[in-house]
Amino acid sequence: MGLPFWRYAAAAVLALGLIALAALYFNQGFERGPAIAQQYRTAPGELQQFTLPDGSTAHLNAGSTLSVLKGFGGKERRLILDGEAFFEVRPNAQQPFIVEAQGAETRVLGTAFNLRAHADNEAVLLAVTEGSVSLGSTALPEGGAILKAGQAARLDRASGQVSPMPFDERAMAWQHGLLVFDNILFSEALQALERHYAVEIENRAGLQGQRYTAVFDNRPLEEVLSVMAATLGFQLKRQEGKFIVYL
Repeated sequence: MGLPFWRYAAAAVLALGLIALAALYFNQGFERGPAIAQQYRTAPGELQQFTLPDGSTAHLNAGSTLSVLKGFGGKERRLILDGEAFFEVRPNAQQPFIVEAQGAETRVLGTAFNLRAHADNEAVLLAVTEGSVSLGSTALPEGGAILKAGQAARLDRASGQVSPMPFDERAMAWQHGLLVFDNILFSEALQALERHYAVEIENRAGLQGQRYTAVFDNRPLEEVLSVMAATLGFQLKRQEGKFIVYL
């Protein structure tokens, strides 16, 4: 004998309730992340210039992503950067221009600055060319600093501490194809080469803690790696479409 009608109805109500709970659960999970209205991306080996919704300009270095959050242009102009960008910000005293980048936050009203914030780098670097910019950690907002034109600073991602560093106009030289390594970790230098030349470099040399300083002006990758090899004492070979560095 079949089930009474009320049992069918109860089963249907239960099923609908479970579906509703599942939808609510998953929707809440998605809403936990930032709401992104628009994204700009550059592939490895690619440089691009974008005009933001407020008329500001963002120059993106290779292998970078800039996300415009929903509500941009309301009370504030908030973005998220993964990579490196040079910003020319249209002034607006009523709408602070805020860039979140790997635990760092920069806040301006109208200025021009370069921000480097790669997920695989130990620090976030800021260089200001016009106006003033505040730099601080999202975890330690009270430890921030205000930088003016001609000043630069680094935010240590592990500690959240901000410390001044010499301003170097070459920090923006990537827009013209230059590679500037200023006392960076060897591993970070290799990652920068991968983004700049759109290649894969396998690091078998290790050289943990080794730092490197150099400037390369639009040189072929093989030449850059050869110079680095002569300086740091590693070997270089090409295999299956990638470069391998080893001791």
